[in-house]
This record gives sequence, C-alpha cells and structure tokens, in this order.
Amino acid sequence: MSTGATSSKGAFSDINVTPMADIMIVLLIIFMVVTPMMSDTPGVDLPGSRTADEQKEGSVVLVKASGAIEMSGESFASPAELTIRLQAHLETPGSSHLVQVKADRGLPYGQVVAVLNACRAAGAERIALMASREIGS
Repeated sequence: MSTGATSSKGAFSDINVTPMADIMIVLLIIFMVVTPMMSDTPGVDLPGSRTADEQKEGSVVLVKASGAIEMSGESFASPAELTIRLQAHLETPGSSHLVQVKADRGLPYGQVVAVLNACRAAGAERIALMASREIGS
C-alpha cells in the first residue's frame, strides 16, 4: 500500500497555487494603476522642495493652474469669496488657525499672493505655502 501523494488509485492531494498567483498578479496590477490616481491634491502640480513636510492639521486651500480656488471641495470665483467662507470656518470652535495653501507650480505668483492675502484677511494666524518633496532628497 502506497502512502504517496500520486498513487495510481488515490486523488492528487497537493494544493494548486496557480489560481491564487494569478489573482495576486491581477490585484498588483490594479493597485499599481489606481495608486497614482489617489492624490491629495487633484489637479495641482506643487513646486518641489528638499525640505517639504506634509502637515495634516488646518484648512487646505487649493489654487489650480486654471486659477480656480477650492477649499473642502467648494469652489470660489474670487479670493474675496474665499475670505468670507474661510472666516466663517476659522470662527468655529476647535478649528485650527493654520491654513495650508497648495498652488500649482505654473501659476503667476500674483495670483498666489492674492489667495495668501485673502487668507490673512480671513483671520488665519499661520499660513503655510505647501510644496512637494523632490525625488532623491
């Protein structure tokens, strides 16, 4: 009587890992394609810096290459509208008085300054102009 895995009368008892490997490869490809799409700043190409640190507290104001201004998914036509909405947000109890401005690298600096002035007029105590960390730094 043979007790091996490949006897002529018994069933093959080894585990077939080929389907599991196929599934893992497909999942790996899906994650490799989807991960770059999950960006913090959609539509904003931040300037690079060797010392950039990601801050997690406070309000985030996006200034896109088209000049559109956004905060918490809400769009504003002008920096004056941003000032009104940001002032109401900063007056809520428990809110941080830090405002992070993420502006596209291709914008004229005058547009960025207008947004910074709007944040200052809204009562922000600290304003951080954000950058992305350069590769190799």
